[in-house]
Amino acid sequence: MDGMRIAGPTLVALLLLTGCGSTTQGTPEADHSCAPAAGPMTTIDPVAEGEPQLEIPQPPGWNTSDALESPMIRFAMVNTDLISGNFAPNAVVTFENAGSESGDADAVFTQQRELLETQLGATDVSTESGSRCGYPAQIISYTAPAAAEIPERSAKVLCVLSEVDGTTYLSTVTLSSVAPEEATYAADSEAILSGFRVTATP
Repeated sequence: MDGMRIAGPTLVALLLLTGCGSTTQGTPEADHSCAPAAGPMTTIDPVAEGEPQLEIPQPPGWNTSDALESPMIRFAMVNTDLISGNFAPNAVVTFENAGSESGDADAVFTQQRELLETQLGATDVSTESGSRCGYPAQIISYTAPAAAEIPERSAKVLCVLSEVDGTTYLSTVTLSSVAPEEATYAADSEAILSGFRVTATP
């Protein structure tokens, strides 16, 4: 897999982080237990003391890639078995310490949607709010435009705003494919987004 095949979702993830440089604290729900895992999970270890631990489902065929590792990009995986239109479906996890100021999770998620529309040129944007492990979360679905060798593709980004010991963190999981209705991708992407976990470390 070449870099161009994963540059698209990475760009989206970085745009989201850029828009969240001043992201502020959301109000977590009282119960931070996570739903039981339905399949294999991969642990994304914290980098700094006090950061929450991230876990992501890793279905068969999804291979870990370290090509994009950075302080912001904590994990990436691709499925080359599902390549379509010279594009391999992929998942990119980003993480940011957003500080400890007060704020509104809804405003943060609105900012993410606006960044996708104004900076990426996303269309067909829709949102679904919920929670992950008791923390405010939102899935933003959209169509990303073609760019250079990267084709137009369907994408979803899960944003989770967690507060641990007075510090707020923003985690995102971005998935994209040019064939979102393909049965394996549809099932795997749903499992990845619904099973993503954010938990406070002991």
